[in-house]
Amino acid sequence: MAASDEERDFTSIITEFQQDLKGNCVHCNHCLPCPVGIDIGRIIQMVDKAMYNISSDFKGDYKTLQKKINFYYPGRIRTSRSQFKGLLTKASECVECGVCMERCPFDVDVISKMKLAVKLFEMED
Repeated sequence: MAASDEERDFTSIITEFQQDLKGNCVHCNHCLPCPVGIDIGRIIQMVDKAMYNISSDFKGDYKTLQKKINFYYPGRIRTSRSQFKGLLTKASECVECGVCMERCPFDVDVISKMKLAVKLFEMED
């Protein structure tokens, strides 16, 4: 028995998830292509992985943040940093054009995520 058109319509579910996920990247890559070639979804995934279980409202400087992550989760920054080095285009090459943010269905602040990636993965300890 085939599903009807009504049964295949997931619009209401998608809309509900979209509201629940507002501001959070789901790595869907709707933000691409980036005019300068940044793999936005991949970089945000690295940032999210590094920041997992670390308060997103952290108010300290980034050196302190790196130390906190390294203390509680040894090797997390080092692993992400080595993966980051393999990317063709780094977050620091972001020109803040905002095209990615216009495309994002979840209103992710991509520019802030790129700045955080620079501080976590491109600045020395």
